[in-house]
Amino acid sequence: MNILFYTFLFLLLCSIFVYGYFFYPFGLYLLSIFVGRERRFDFGDISQCKFDVVLSVRDETSRIKRRIDNLLSLPLSSAINKVIVIDDGSSDSTSRIVERYPKGKVVIVKLRSNSGKPFALNCANIVSRKGIVYYIDARQVFDQKALVSILGALSDARVGAVSGQLLPSKSRHGIGAGIDTYWRIERFIRRVESKLGACIGCTGAMYAVKKKLYQPLPSDTILDDVVTPLEVLKRNFFVKYDIQAIAYDEQPLTAANESRRKSRTIAGNFQMLFRYPENFSMGFAKSFMYYSHKVSRVLAPFTLPIIFVMPLLLLHYPVFLYLFYLQLLFYFLVLISFFIKQSFFSKISAFAFMNLMVFSAFYKFLRGAYRSGW
Repeated sequence: MNILFYTFLFLLLCSIFVYGYFFYPFGLYLLSIFVGRERRFDFGDISQCKFDVVLSVRDETSRIKRRIDNLLSLPLSSAINKVIVIDDGSSDSTSRIVERYPKGKVVIVKLRSNSGKPFALNCANIVSRKGIVYYIDARQVFDQKALVSILGALSDARVGAVSGQLLPSKSRHGIGAGIDTYWRIERFIRRVESKLGACIGCTGAMYAVKKKLYQPLPSDTILDDVVTPLEVLKRNFFVKYDIQAIAYDEQPLTAANESRRKSRTIAGNFQMLFRYPENFSMGFAKSFMYYSHKVSRVLAPFTLPIIFVMPLLLLHYPVFLYLFYLQLLFYFLVLISFFIKQSFFSKISAFAFMNLMVFSAFYKFLRGAYRSGW
């Protein structure tokens, strides 16, 4: 009886660990075969559309001009009612650069102190007067279809929010190369979820929301680009992922850069898990995708210590002895993967890196390291 129970528990923990990384993406792949092509939108009815663009910044002297110039040079930029720049207590010349643009087109709201991006977004939605609000970041550069494609998707009355696609600069070696594989899987997951109308999360660098669906964010919100689209889903509107709307990110996929980004993202997932239990009652399909995409990956690494220890309690059974040896081999490969710059080992090192970041992010979440600011 004990051996059956331990075997079941061991297999259950292993399944929990691999589910979010392998079973869910593979299940989506099979589903994508039957779902078919994503709907194409007719852009003809958006030619007279007006919308506001929100750019929240802090100390962006080196990038703010390039960001606004790129935005105003895009097709359909004439439909931008206002570019609303929220300067969140910058100590450099960011605001002076913004003030050089025509005041009817680009407006700046100066906040006296560093209040954080969620507070800045809430302020922007008070200033905005249009039915669609397009949120962007300062670091990226947009492709020519970045405005047209997303607004075309929002012309559908059932669609409440649309995310663009972020393409970071690639890394050819080490952990960065492995992280690039992770990003490709992540973009695939979003594409298939989008076909079902429920993309779980948007790309913070470029997403648009119908203003009537925007809910003010708590000032300590870590992931506005996930909390906001989930609120849209709760109100029974679709959230789409538009692969035609592309933002190019100059920041390369290095371990240091990804550590900062991933730590914040995972901490935000923990925050949502405890703050919004209603995310599990959005309806079976949407709640299932939320758990699979956002929750399962932050829970998975906590099963690893138990999976490692369990065979030690049952070494007199050959099968558990072999399972223990397999784990030792796996961790040995993880160790050497940080030193060998080859494709196979870079994927292993990236996978280990992602899981280690969960423990770091959970610790920072408990400490409240992301309560406000940038």
